[in-house]
Amino acid sequence: MKKLNLVIATFLILSLGACQMAKFDRVPGNEQMAIPPQFQGNFILKPGTYSNLIGSDSIGLLIDGNSIRISNKSGTYSKTIRQDFQVSEIKGNYIIALTDKTIPSLWNLFVIETNKENLFIYPFIDKRIASEEINLIGNYLPQQQLVITHDPITILPNPVGGEVSDGSVTAPIVNPLSGMPSSISYFSVMDEQFLQLFTNEMKGKSFIQFSPVVKKPTGKKK
Repeated sequence: MKKLNLVIATFLILSLGACQMAKFDRVPGNEQMAIPPQFQGNFILKPGTYSNLIGSDSIGLLIDGNSIRISNKSGTYSKTIRQDFQVSEIKGNYIIALTDKTIPSLWNLFVIETNKENLFIYPFIDKRIASEEINLIGNYLPQQQLVITHDPITILPNPVGGEVSDGSVTAPIVNPLSGMPSSISYFSVMDEQFLQLFTNEMKGKSFIQFSPVVKKPTGKKK
């Protein structure tokens, strides 16, 4: 798995191959006009879950009521609420929502929590359990399929010479995997079931933690 670049990592769009961000048809809860005060402050990424994917570089977040400023040694970026992302609230739980990079009408969702000091961000990842075609999110929310295109039918090359022993010409060989519809899975959001999913399967488990930046004391001048 490739390490993520700064913007993708800090906005937590984890393009992890088989473990991709889940896609949702809407954002649960009520949209907020500003980032709540309890999430505002100056934070830095704490090594832990997902840090091997994000990389070892320090990533800082400076959050105020209207924006998130993201920085590390590669640069600094500012993202604005209701323009680059959305914040929603449902029964005291707060959600960060970003439009999906593949299908802009769908959403990538993250729950954000705080213990009055640290930030805990939970990405909703579309992953399979072991080798079975079982999706954890699908146990709580209906899974849908969106057909986006049909791959063209391709013809495989004939055997060398193009003829069989009786001199007749061999027929074209059609690739059995071509011509199949390409589709994307997404989930239909129902608020109560979404909360159950988070509470039962995710809360306190796989999160990305940002800790407050502690200012070093400056020496007093004599």
